[in-house]
Amino acid sequence: MLQKYLNESDELDVTTDSSTLYYFAYGMLTLHDTMNNLGAMYVDACTLRGWKLVLYQHANIEQDSGARVSGALWKIDRQILQYLDKIEGYPTYYDRIRVKVHCAGKVVPAICYVMTSEAARSSAGLGPTREYLYRIARGYKDCGIPLQQLNTAIKEFNSQF
Repeated sequence: MLQKYLNESDELDVTTDSSTLYYFAYGMLTLHDTMNNLGAMYVDACTLRGWKLVLYQHANIEQDSGARVSGALWKIDRQILQYLDKIEGYPTYYDRIRVKVHCAGKVVPAICYVMTSEAARSSAGLGPTREYLYRIARGYKDCGIPLQQLNTAIKEFNSQF
């Protein structure tokens, strides 16, 4: 499925086509219903190397050289990005970063959200709700992402208390 989105090289450049962007989701926005309702197009399940999934009140990723995060790659446009910014509380709750994800043997530059350090501090110790975790699990099922990643993050969160 990814091949139809790639150019001649093995790498996509989100800066060359201003109308097309790629968004890497690792939490609740892996849910196909939610993203399809926004007009996003699912591309494939991908991996982000050097980051790990962590849980606060909401899902986040943090740098960890030996870790990998599985998630969903979505094809979006600038209008959808504006919706995502509102959903994610950009720029105060989540910040937007550029990452390179690995999909079907290709390296794909994408946009991703990471919790701001202020938001992480203020939500430290506040766990995600059962409904929130259920929505992430449903999204992972939609994308074929193993639940082990989410289960590990839940165990790590719970071990803090």
